Amino acid sequence: MHIFFLHEVSYQKKPIFEMHEFPERLNLLGHRITFLQFDEGFKARGETRSPSSETIDGKVYSNAKINLITPWQFGLPSLDRYLATIVTPIVTLRNLLTDRPDVIVSYSVPTSGWQTLMLAKILRIPFVYRAIDVSHKIRKSRFNWLVRFAERFVLRNADVVSVNNPAMARYAKEVMGSRRPVEFNAPPLDLRFAVSPSGQMRSKVFTKYELEPTDRVLLYLGSFFYFSGLGRFLEQFAPVLKRREDFKFLLVGGGEQEEELKSLARKLGVSEQVIFAGFVPFIDIWPIIGAANAALNPMTPGDVSHFALPNKVIQYLAMGTTVISTRLEGLESVFGGCDELILENDYTRMAQIAERELLTARPKSIPGAIERFEAEASTKSFETMLSFAAKREDPR
Repeated sequence: MHIFFLHEVSYQKKPIFEMHEFPERLNLLGHRITFLQFDEGFKARGETRSPSSETIDGKVYSNAKINLITPWQFGLPSLDRYLATIVTPIVTLRNLLTDRPDVIVSYSVPTSGWQTLMLAKILRIPFVYRAIDVSHKIRKSRFNWLVRFAERFVLRNADVVSVNNPAMARYAKEVMGSRRPVEFNAPPLDLRFAVSPSGQMRSKVFTKYELEPTDRVLLYLGSFFYFSGLGRFLEQFAPVLKRREDFKFLLVGGGEQEEELKSLARKLGVSEQVIFAGFVPFIDIWPIIGAANAALNPMTPGDVSHFALPNKVIQYLAMGTTVISTRLEGLESVFGGCDELILENDYTRMAQIAERELLTARPKSIPGAIERFEAEASTKSFETMLSFAAKREDPR
């Protein structure tokens, strides 16, 4: 099949998650992949970027080949996002007409999703919406009501809606207001990476981040979004850090909250124990997770977090690292009952649990529920769904 993916973020700059893994694994299975991105954050000095199409190596699997399409941009990020709603459909239409795909898979909603859906209807190309979050809650904007309208349009008119967890399925069905089925396709996880690090690997991680061999490490991995809950947790965890100099809080990633969090760590007097590691290569995250004594997912409960399935938690659990998280519907729908996942919404209590877990020499244990994310099986399931969609058939 020729599969046309699109998202409203940068393929090459975005931290690796399923928007990279599914296309690249499908390419390795013999499918031709085109991916249309929006290069968020692109800046140019007095120059514009003309539409481009290039073949790139995969980010996760270097032997994968992706045809990456980038629409025209001014190089003014605040303006380009709005212009993209008009420019991107023009570039998309040209590509759909000249190189017609068998099926379209969209992660995008307001920037290019609803427009591409309309083009797909006109050109009679099957359209699959991959719903992994509540789009109108992701960013704070006065235009959220418009994003919500676009999200409703996409959910109600896509030929197939695919979700990454049962809680997201319930949300999608509620918005769709119909009895049309929603497909649950678990995101892929290459368990070959998920191996317990040797003592030497752990030592390298500790050396890199200037940790003492006796230090106990609490890890946060991912983006610093406004709904991450990191600030609220840090306020409660700071007294623990002050009592225990051997405790370290390692934050791997970055985002809009970074400067705010650094300032908060200084204000609370714990900047020496809160380590900002920045983004790291995908292959390097596994020994970091394995070296941590416990891992954190303090996302503020709400629509944007309840119906998502944080990729970081899947990665934490795949390495057998105990996870402390707020109680989120998406997580509970998949991992509810796992001893390795501790759920708590009160941040004061969460800080106390983190202290307890850092002091406990808990053996690494991988929950059985992680098996459903095994990359080969989840990719095959996604491939089968796309095949039926392309043929306009229902697997049931």
